[in-house]
Amino acid sequence: MRSRTRRLASFVLAGAKEAGAGVDLIDLADLQIVPCTACESCSLDGTCVFADDFSAAYDRMLDADGLVLASPVYVDNVSGQMKVFIDRLADAIHYQNFAGKYGCSLATTQESGGDAVVDYLNHGPGGNRPGRIGSTRSRAAARPCHQRSAAIP
Repeated sequence: MRSRTRRLASFVLAGAKEAGAGVDLIDLADLQIVPCTACESCSLDGTCVFADDFSAAYDRMLDADGLVLASPVYVDNVSGQMKVFIDRLADAIHYQNFAGKYGCSLATTQESGGDAVVDYLNHGPGGNRPGRIGSTRSRAAARPCHQRSAAIP
């Protein structure tokens, strides 16, 4: 597996599984999700106008007791796929559909932006989770890590 972000998320999910949780991985790179056009259909009648992979991923998130959000850092922000996904979650975030779920946010970075990405992920779907259990970022480089960082080989 080449993705450091997927490896870091896999470590977290393995720990959850070892503790007795059922785990499910949604890899946004495997999905076709159309960017939001702000048509407000989701707010008006509860349905999205796009027939893509978003609804299935969203339903899996609603069924979960907890969420682990993970993204590599691209130019001090989340990946494009994650940004499109979070934008499509805007209605769910606004109506706090993830309130009460446990979770954490993860970011992997070569240099900078890890803290900003973790903060962004915590603010989105994680922003209304009273059960937030933490967050971390991983630096890929072999340098001393900040206190919040975790080294991934």
